[in-house]
Amino acid sequence: MLRKRKKFRFLRFDGLYTKEKAVVVFTFFYIFLFSALSFSKGNREFIFYSITMLLLLLLGIYVNRQVKLPELTILGLSTLGLLHILGGNVVIRNTRLYDTFFVFDIFRYDNIVHVFGTLLATFVLNTLFFGFSRDTSNIRLGLYYFSLVLMALGVGVFNEIVEFLAVLFFNSEEGVGGYLNNAVDLIYNLIGALVAVIFIDTYRVYKNTHSKN
Repeated sequence: MLRKRKKFRFLRFDGLYTKEKAVVVFTFFYIFLFSALSFSKGNREFIFYSITMLLLLLLGIYVNRQVKLPELTILGLSTLGLLHILGGNVVIRNTRLYDTFFVFDIFRYDNIVHVFGTLLATFVLNTLFFGFSRDTSNIRLGLYYFSLVLMALGVGVFNEIVEFLAVLFFNSEEGVGGYLNNAVDLIYNLIGALVAVIFIDTYRVYKNTHSKN
C-alpha cells in the first residue's frame, strides 16, 4: 500500500493554538487587504512587499511548528507587519507615515519600526537557538549575546537587500532612501538588537533568582 506524501505540511494550522490561529488569520487579512489596495493604485512596490510579507508569514508558521514561539512574540511579529504596511500606505498631511517624525521631530516612524523589528528578530533567534540546542549549560553568555546581536543585524541586512531589490526593479529610491538612510537603518537595527539582549538577560536573571527561592 502506497504511503501518502505529506505535501506542504508547514502550511497547515493544526499545530497552532486558537490565539495563534487568530493572529495568523488577522495577518493574512491585512496583507490581502492592502495588497488589493496597492494593486488598485498601481503601487507595484508594495505589491512586492506584500508578497515578501506573505512568504515571511508562511516561514513564521513553519518556524513556530518546529520551535514554539512565545505568544507575545507572535503577536509582535503580526503587529510589525501591520506597522510596515501602514507606514507605506497611510499619508498624513501629504507626508507618508514612514517619513513622519515623532518625539520633538527626532525619530522617524521608520526608525521606530526598525528598532521594533530587530528587537523581535532577536527574540525569535534566541528562541530558535535554545530550541535547537540540547545542552545550554556550557554557553558563555557574553559570546552568545554578541553572536545574537550579529545574527539579528544579519536579518536587518536581509531587509535592506529586499529594499534594494525594490529600488532596482520598481525605481522606489525616493521612498526607500539612499546610502545615508541605509546606514541610519542599520544603526537603529543595532539599537533594537541591544535592547532585546538587555531584556533577555534581565529575564534570565529574574528567572534564575526566583527558581532558587
